[in-house]
Amino acid sequence: MRKTSLSRRLALGLALALAVTLAWAPAASADTLLKMKHHTDAFQMMGQSRPAEDQEITFWIGDQRAMRSDGESTVILRLDQKKLYVANHEAKSYSALDMPVDIASYLPPEMKAQMDQMMEAMQMTATVEPTDETKKVNDWDTRLYRVKLSNQMGITIDSQVWVTRDVDIDLASFKEMTRALASLQPGAAAAADELLKIDGVPVLTETEIKGMGGGTTQTEELVSAATQKAPAGTYEVPEGYTEQKFNPMSQGEQ
Repeated sequence: MRKTSLSRRLALGLALALAVTLAWAPAASADTLLKMKHHTDAFQMMGQSRPAEDQEITFWIGDQRAMRSDGESTVILRLDQKKLYVANHEAKSYSALDMPVDIASYLPPEMKAQMDQMMEAMQMTATVEPTDETKKVNDWDTRLYRVKLSNQMGITIDSQVWVTRDVDIDLASFKEMTRALASLQPGAAAAADELLKIDGVPVLTETEIKGMGGGTTQTEELVSAATQKAPAGTYEVPEGYTEQKFNPMSQGEQ
């Protein structure tokens, strides 16, 4: 698997949390399938570099459950079990986390003191500015929100988020999935409440990340949204996968 620096995981994880930490339209009675395209330009930070990368991301949102998959890893929320499952498809392994997720509780004891200081520096502050700007993006009428995040380490994340209210989705399940995804990323959970002020489904998110001697830009676009019954097994860990203890320091390694 490709190794990713902690600072890059933080930046990309926060961008992910931004892209999905949204308040939605009234809940749908069936599952909602969202398909997104995600692009990251070539990345440089702390002397490390990565080529440009494209991903296809799938979300299923249902009653008391949700799933996000990028083809390499899958996160499954089961509110009925009070569990969050993180599956690694290359290793055919998964971790089961109790809800609400406390990422610090999964660190080795010898690392906790060091990580306490680092986590304080990583904590992001966020501001959300709604605007009156509107435009048509693909098939959706959207409104623009400007979002700024920053931390003591000098990382800044500036995004333009075009959102629509024309997609029905299970509000409670999606909000819990949002918080769970944020809690997996160091420093992201503290900004979740502010980001929840964004009111709508993200149709187009354009993000610029700077800090730690470099940066990158990202775009994420909603390709399709449909209400339909999820296939059997959508909200289950794949058969044959081996359970492993969750390692917060491995998040973002692909």
